[in-house]
Amino acid sequence: MLSSVGAQSDAFVAALAEHFGLAPPDAPMLASIPVDALALADDPDRIVTQPVRFKLFFQPNGSEEGYAEVFLNVDAPAKRVEFNEKDTGYREPLLRALTSRPTPVEPHVS
Repeated sequence: MLSSVGAQSDAFVAALAEHFGLAPPDAPMLASIPVDALALADDPDRIVTQPVRFKLFFQPNGSEEGYAEVFLNVDAPAKRVEFNEKDTGYREPLLRALTSRPTPVEPHVS
């Protein structure tokens, strides 16, 4: 779960949009955003004492227009967090995932 801290989170989303060359979102960052996280060859139980790299999945069970993946590197001892894009194709979906409600996938009925 990612959680907004208010104006700083909104500024982060606006900075992402600017970095991506996209218009800033009309909405603030959501208060909380469910994500699936996968630790990449690191032990998340040791996150306090050593760096841990994650791959985050936004809306893994939602629509493709809201699905995005990013890398999140947490180095607690150095007090540093890095948020890195996985693919440029996820830029717009990432901004949607951060600022709007998930779009559920409609079940296919035959």
